[in-house]
Amino acid sequence: MRIDFKYFKRRIYIIKKIISLFLCLIMILSLGISAFAANTENLSFDSLTPEEQETFIQNEITKREEIAFMEVYEQLKEQNAISHMPIYKEYISSMIEAEVRKAYNSDISPQAATVSYYLPNGGVVGYVSTLGSTTVLSTYLNHQDTLDYLAHSDGSFIKIVTSFATGLIKGWGPAFSALFALDALADYMGRQSVHRAGDYAIIMKVRDIAGTQSISTIGWSAYPYANVPSDATNINIASKP
Repeated sequence: MRIDFKYFKRRIYIIKKIISLFLCLIMILSLGISAFAANTENLSFDSLTPEEQETFIQNEITKREEIAFMEVYEQLKEQNAISHMPIYKEYISSMIEAEVRKAYNSDISPQAATVSYYLPNGGVVGYVSTLGSTTVLSTYLNHQDTLDYLAHSDGSFIKIVTSFATGLIKGWGPAFSALFALDALADYMGRQSVHRAGDYAIIMKVRDIAGTQSISTIGWSAYPYANVPSDATNINIASKP
C-alpha cells in the first residue's frame, strides 16, 4: 500500500492554517474586550446620569458586602455562631454604604441610618442592637495598634491596648464586661479583611440574650469613624487618648 505523503502534507497545512486563524480570532476578541473594559473603567463617574450613578454605587456596595459577609461567615462558622450573622451584617452594611457614598460624594442618604463617632486613635464602642436585644462591643484599632494586634498570636494584646477603658466598661453593665473579657485573635479571613482596609481593624464581639457569644475581626474601612445603628440603645463610647 502506497502512502500519499503530499495528501498528508496538505492536510497538515490546512490544519495549521485553521489553528492560526483561530488564534488570531481569539487575539482580536481579547483586544476588543480589553479595550471595552479600559473604556468602561476610564468612564468618568461624573459623566453618568443620576440614575446610572446610583446603580453604580449600589453595585459597588453589593460587591464589597459580599466579600465582607463571606469573611465574617467563615469566622462565625468556626464558633458555631452563624445565628449572629444578622448582627454583623447590620453593622457591616451600614459601614460599607457610608464609606462608598462618601467616596463618590453621593447626596443620597444611606439606607441604613447610623450615628458616627470620631475615634482617630481608636477606642471601644458598646451598644444594644434592636435585633434580638443583642449586646455589641467593638474595639477600634488605629494603624499601629492593628499591626501589633496582628503580630501577637495569643490574642492578649487587645487587653493591653484597651486597658484604658477597663474601668469605664465595668460601669456599662455585666453584658459588656463579659464581652470585654473575651480574647481576640485574627484568623486568615480576619486578616484579609483588615489588610484590605489599610491595616485598620475592628474587633467586634456579640452576645445574645441566651448568653451565646461570638467574635470577629473585620477591616475598619470607615476609619476614623465608628458607625452605630441610629436605633441602637445603651450606647457607650470610650475613645483612646
